[in-house]
Amino acid sequence: MPGVLVHLRLPEELVKRLDEERKGRSRSEVVAEALEDYLRRVRLLSLVEEVAGSVGFEEAPHWATPEDVVGYVRTLRGEAEARLNALSPGQHGDH
Repeated sequence: MPGVLVHLRLPEELVKRLDEERKGRSRSEVVAEALEDYLRRVRLLSLVEEVAGSVGFEEAPHWATPEDVVGYVRTLRGEAEARLNALSPGQHGDH
């Protein structure tokens, strides 16, 4: 794997578990993938924090309570199911 050589000190138990689970991949590949996942999560959380509160309940009343969210999602799913059934009746759960 081309790249920059970085020396890391990891707990022995973690390295043992890594070696048991890496399934033929190199340690570097697994660590690079884990680091990519970590950085993706950090970026996503940063974006979530950045936009948190940018939409008020006035603009999105279906987000006001957990029950409202559940009802909204059920409505969306029902509408999607109805569209699917209209395209191919009898094949998408309409009994």
